[in-house]
Amino acid sequence: MKGSLLGLFLAVATCLGTPSIASADLIFDFSLGGVAGSGLGNVFTILTMQSPGSGSVESGSVQHAGGGDVKSDVGVLAGGGTTNVGSVKTGAAQTLTRTFGETGITKASQIAIVFNANEPSGNSVTLTGLQLSIFNGNTDIFDAHLATSVDFATTFTGTGKEGFVFRLDSPETAALQMILDGLTPAAITELRIALSASASDATGGPETFNVGAITGQVAAVPEPATLFLLGSGLVGLGAWSRQRRVRRSDGRSGG
Repeated sequence: MKGSLLGLFLAVATCLGTPSIASADLIFDFSLGGVAGSGLGNVFTILTMQSPGSGSVESGSVQHAGGGDVKSDVGVLAGGGTTNVGSVKTGAAQTLTRTFGETGITKASQIAIVFNANEPSGNSVTLTGLQLSIFNGNTDIFDAHLATSVDFATTFTGTGKEGFVFRLDSPETAALQMILDGLTPAAITELRIALSASASDATGGPETFNVGAITGQVAAVPEPATLFLLGSGLVGLGAWSRQRRVRRSDGRSGG
């Protein structure tokens, strides 16, 4: 009886201490460079937005609720909060959620969000917010966002042609993968990718965001903290080894 009560207590405590939606960071991966596409409608475009009128700021989002996509002019800001300047585009293949199955994504490490800024003559633009959401049916099970705005001094020309790649950072890739590991392969194919974004200094357009799968293996590079710990460990091991040699030497000379 006591064991059953303890098990029930631990289960409740675990549920209360575990958030229903993981929070993560998206990072700009300059090492992947520009990713080539073949035009709007031929890549898996999720979100399309354009600064309204003669303005230079824009925002938009698409989520999944009530069994369908919900499109809005409301976008996120990297510093927190939302903005509602518009204007999200709702034409065919412009703004819609995409499933893991259609994009060929099976692992968290494969997710790549490609930002294609279509500015006149490849002029500058600032991505002021970006959030990736993963939906299981109508339920948002994972969110990832930019921590700060990202400035692009030059951009690629042509809608849906090339873009800048954003992906999950390493800890949150692992966090999402834990969620995926708890699902069947069939359930993973039905997961939907949604986006919310905002941009400034956007005088052309439209700006598009598409999703792709990162292929191939990239060697993991230890983070600075990891390198520091590794270096400290080697120094400590060297000191310990020297102390052993000194003690051995003293023992032989004393005999």
